[in-house]
Amino acid sequence: MTIETVIFAVYGAVAYVEGVIGVKLNSANLLLAAAVLHIVAAVAAYCWNSNALRNWMSAILGKYTCSMSVVASEARDVRDYVIQNCGPGNPEAFMRCVEDYKFEKNYARLMDIGREKGMLIDQLISDCDPSVVVEMGGFFGYSSIRMARLLKKPGAKVYTMEFNTECCKVMRQLISLCKLDDRIKVIEGPAEQSIGKLRKLGVKKVDFVVLDHWKPLYVPDLKALEKTGLMRKDATVFADNMIYPGNPTYIEYIVNSPLYETTMHTMKLGGEDVNPTVYSKMDMVAVSTYRNPEQK
Repeated sequence: MTIETVIFAVYGAVAYVEGVIGVKLNSANLLLAAAVLHIVAAVAAYCWNSNALRNWMSAILGKYTCSMSVVASEARDVRDYVIQNCGPGNPEAFMRCVEDYKFEKNYARLMDIGREKGMLIDQLISDCDPSVVVEMGGFFGYSSIRMARLLKKPGAKVYTMEFNTECCKVMRQLISLCKLDDRIKVIEGPAEQSIGKLRKLGVKKVDFVVLDHWKPLYVPDLKALEKTGLMRKDATVFADNMIYPGNPTYIEYIVNSPLYETTMHTMKLGGEDVNPTVYSKMDMVAVSTYRNPEQK
């Protein structure tokens, strides 16, 4: 058991318990119990390599309750399947191949954005027509590839931030397969540190933000991005998993902040085509527009 696994366990337990009880978790005993239960489940899933158990873990505990090793294993499994079944230079075929993977493996709750939420992102990207997209939580690259294929402006780029080294390797391979190396930049490391690298990479303004990483980090990482002064007025912020596993701290911030105007969208969690009985749960995403009154 590595320290990284413990860190993922603690963050995942916090996000899940907060989502269930609807308030910020303050009980050390509850946190410890949730973390211990997660570690046991994560080790079991990794050792047994059970799709059924991994489905259950993802559905019950949410995206960031998996250990780093399990997350990396999922990313590699998707990569291997896509490379075997998808030709180069075709992002649309890549997305279909990911759906085929979930269906063939009966692995409904793969940690991608999913079809229905993906269509909302497609519409938002088309409406926003961004030059710079910042994604926090890249996993194997599904969302970044989905967004990059719609970028129209010369030099437009997705900057995707991912903490897991193995996932970064997988992302780069799949991005190259889709021939989108010039449209996507993978930044390895915690989002807060990666945000500090944006100016050095030549970013002047950020037009579109996707939050889909550790749920307890949504607010501090968004605030870190705000402090850089890089957020363009009227920039769009897409935040996933408001209900499942839940993020009451983020909802409180984004709804009450004078910097944003926010709309909540109720959508399917994903995976209903694989198992409609278990995976037809409803989730919610927050779509916010940056209205900083001090920014002209």
